[in-house]
Amino acid sequence: MKTLVDDLRFGTRMLLKSPSFTAVALLTLALGIGANTAIFSAVNSVLLRPLPYKTPDRLAMLWLDNRRLGLHEDLTSYPNFVDWRSQSRLFEDMAAMAEMGADVTGVDVPYEVYGWRVGSHLFSMLGVTPEIGRTFTEQEEQRGHSAVAILSDGLWRERFGADPKALGRTMIMDGDPYVIVGVMPRSFQFPDKRTEIWTPLAVSERTKANRGGFWLRVLGKLKPGATFDQARAEMTLVGTNLERQYPNNNAGLGVWVVPLLNQVVGNLRTGLLVLFAAVGFVLLIACANVANLFLARGAGREREIAVRAALGAGRARLIRQLLTESFVFSVPAGAAGLLVAYGSLRALIALAPADMPRLNEIAMDGRVLLFTLGISLVSALFFGLVPAFRISRSDLNESLREGGRSLAGGVRASFVRSSLLVSEVALSMVLLAGAGLMVRSLIYLHALNPGFDSSNVLTMQLSAPYSKFSKGTEIAALYNRVIERLRAMPMIRSAGLVTDIFLSTTPNSGTFTVEGKPLPPLEQGIEATMDSVSPGYFSALRVPLIAGRFIDERDQAGSLPVALINETMARRYWPNEEPIGKRFHFGWGTTNVQWLTVVGVVGDMRRQGLDKVARVETFSPLAQRPRSDLKLVVRTSDDPSKVAGVIQSELRAIEKELVIQKVMTLDQQIGESLAQRRFQTWLLGLFSGIALLLAAIGIYGVMYHSVTQRTHEFGVRVALGAGTSDVLRMVLGQAVLLVGTGAAIGTVAALALTRFVSSLLYGVSSSDPLTYLAVFLVLIGSALAASYLPARRATKVDPMIALRYE
Repeated sequence: MKTLVDDLRFGTRMLLKSPSFTAVALLTLALGIGANTAIFSAVNSVLLRPLPYKTPDRLAMLWLDNRRLGLHEDLTSYPNFVDWRSQSRLFEDMAAMAEMGADVTGVDVPYEVYGWRVGSHLFSMLGVTPEIGRTFTEQEEQRGHSAVAILSDGLWRERFGADPKALGRTMIMDGDPYVIVGVMPRSFQFPDKRTEIWTPLAVSERTKANRGGFWLRVLGKLKPGATFDQARAEMTLVGTNLERQYPNNNAGLGVWVVPLLNQVVGNLRTGLLVLFAAVGFVLLIACANVANLFLARGAGREREIAVRAALGAGRARLIRQLLTESFVFSVPAGAAGLLVAYGSLRALIALAPADMPRLNEIAMDGRVLLFTLGISLVSALFFGLVPAFRISRSDLNESLREGGRSLAGGVRASFVRSSLLVSEVALSMVLLAGAGLMVRSLIYLHALNPGFDSSNVLTMQLSAPYSKFSKGTEIAALYNRVIERLRAMPMIRSAGLVTDIFLSTTPNSGTFTVEGKPLPPLEQGIEATMDSVSPGYFSALRVPLIAGRFIDERDQAGSLPVALINETMARRYWPNEEPIGKRFHFGWGTTNVQWLTVVGVVGDMRRQGLDKVARVETFSPLAQRPRSDLKLVVRTSDDPSKVAGVIQSELRAIEKELVIQKVMTLDQQIGESLAQRRFQTWLLGLFSGIALLLAAIGIYGVMYHSVTQRTHEFGVRVALGAGTSDVLRMVLGQAVLLVGTGAAIGTVAALALTRFVSSLLYGVSSSDPLTYLAVFLVLIGSALAASYLPARRATKVDPMIALRYE
């Protein structure tokens, strides 16, 4: 123990004797440790930490597995939910829930709340109780019972000033009174952070019998000891049985089981693990740099090590001393890394997309501190072993002889430093290739034609108050007045309304039948979206008309039922025919149906996301299919954000209780859809830039010591007539050779590893040659820039001084 204490004291003194060396090495390692700690904090909170519910490892989402659409996570019907719950033997309980949006009126400024209608068992399954008040009772799920609601902490604070007396108050939602009975804790954000309110899932008798109405999501809780694999197998059998029992509704539909954690995290898992691997590479590069610094520092300790060996210290004793110094160094490096991580984590949370799951849970806890301690010690072992083994192999006679060749500057040490540099460059090549691929993918997505023109377009969500506009004709009349008023405004070029500008993963869609075409088996039926649009919508977005006409004032409630279709639908169902005048209807079969006549074909739009191709889509006149909740699209002659307030004032003048929300430009909406991809690309690019900087520092250090070692050689060459360009070419050539070797190794590694980021790419292959060529040129350019100063130093060698030194 005394020996260890002495080694620790000596190691501390040695580090304090070289403050410049210690500061540079400390900063390099702290950067690597800090980046790893910050990303691990995110990985720990999002992927590793259990969800904040009771027995979260037993919770799962159950979906309709829609083989017709190739959609694993589709909504199900109430009868299916009842059968799932009754036929399962592995699930302890299930609760259905349905998304809802409701207009709150009876207040100064009407607003909309986003929430869920849920079964009363939901909260007990999650093991969560309200902060104040209570949850629902089973009786409150019955139709005819007085309506109640539970508020989120955010809604309670924003709309009720966190007043405990809010319990018992009444909210008017969609014209109906709801009594507030509870407020959930601030940390409760189920099923997502947007949720503001929960109401009981009160289902009518008609809905309970409608197996073809798909509108529910289902949460399930496994019995103790049951596994998800067993649950998937059981529910697959249940789905098969329901297909046989109800072929008219359930053909081609199964059951899909997803652990709740996987559901919450979604595709963020891949991105986070890629970033975690990236910062791991950054730490390895930092360790290689520090190892090179320790090797260089060993040159000044050559005689000290030799004297220790001469006095009887064995190689193992010398290695232990040198490793102890590395571990002493790793402690302040780890502490500095925690400070870097804290600042990085705050920046990461601030810059992260608002829809990033579990963002509010990201924090540095005990597990993160243990991780930091662990990587600090492992790093010390990594960057300490190489110099320790190399320095401890000193030639006693050579080192003690005055003028003996420097141990750290010898051929073997030079080889070790060069090998470390090659590994740094190889790791940098992998990171830069990954970042380059993601950047190219993002650029490709931004350059894609979405099928509409998003410039100078303002969007907002409108909702007609149900208390005043309960009939379709009333709703249509209101929105006609809205469009007419907006069109009269001089700064507005065109305006229109649509059910949804963009489509969710479970869009409003249904199976349909084409007149004159054979009915396919129901399980092979294709679904089409069903959107209501007003005249002017397609003009506002500048969607091209391919054939026929747009919807206009002729298409009223009592006129011929018509529809527009997109190019995809026209190509698929009338490939060699004129689609105008053809008919189809929603539903399967031809009995007692309303046929829709195609009057126009519009261009395809990427409404599910820029990385998704268009699906089969239909558009009906708003007058023939009224909707109270619509998206307003306005094309302006100037910056749309400048006229947003004026437009809202005009809308309030038409109807003061009209709910207006989510006012933003269309470009902002598109930006939000790419926010998570852009965030991951930005982080990977940042880490790649850090890796490149560290590699450049490593190149500079290796070339500097190489020039120092070869001082005599350069002096001789200059004395024999070598010019400045010759010496420059020699030094820079050595740097290019080392970097080229590392880049070649890194290219092979990148080709093998970048396939793991292929799911994050779009329009770019993981082996894209242009990206690899660009990265190679960047590395070569960095090598030339980092080697230039050492090369210039080599050209300044005085032959007489160099020869006298030797």
